[in-house]
Amino acid sequence: MPSWRGLTLGMGMALLVLGGAGCKKKSRDPGPVTATPSPSVTASASPTASPSPTTSPSPTASASPVALRPPERHRAAAGACPAEKGNRNPAWEGCKSDKECAKEVGAGRLNPRCNVRSSSRGPMLSINVCVSDGCMSDADCQGNGPCQCNRTGNYCAAGNCKVDADCASGFCSPSAADEGHACGGRDAGFFCRTANDDCVEDADCKQVGDGADCVFSNKAGKWTCVTRLPCPVG
Repeated sequence: MPSWRGLTLGMGMALLVLGGAGCKKKSRDPGPVTATPSPSVTASASPTASPSPTTSPSPTASASPVALRPPERHRAAAGACPAEKGNRNPAWEGCKSDKECAKEVGAGRLNPRCNVRSSSRGPMLSINVCVSDGCMSDADCQGNGPCQCNRTGNYCAAGNCKVDADCASGFCSPSAADEGHACGGRDAGFFCRTANDDCVEDADCKQVGDGADCVFSNKAGKWTCVTRLPCPVG
């Protein structure tokens, strides 16, 4: 029969074994687990489609290299002519006053006045004459040309433009007559520059020969080089 002491020792060993097992089980218990939120995934924006390349317009027919230069003389804007006063010479024959000329000029003429006139072509003739204006501004001209200011009498010029804005090329230039040129210092008219012009300035006509100028040809419909003819004498 086991002694009381041995029984007590055996029970203590049993409790020790059970306690150790409980501790080991408890250490393995992870306890409540807090779920770590998974990082939010941001959807990558779809790449922006590259714009389709711009198609360059097909080049138009090439213009004359000469015509690409802007002309020295062109009419950018219209303007009114000043009301000139007579400049008669009291020592010369002819009209005596502007008032006298107001009775002599034709109907529709503007600003009549008594002016001197000198001519070196043929026999010298110096005399006072009545002059007047055919226009004072472009609005007075019924045709396509502008009003040209001139001390001896403003006039409505011929042509196909009045100012640069009337032309596709952006330039409206004065031209001498295309056949022999005009004598007396007046331009034959104002014409648009074109992409087919053979010249822009008189200097472009040197290859044609001496006396050739750049003028607008009504027959060709463009600016070209034309040989200048001398003015008649007498």
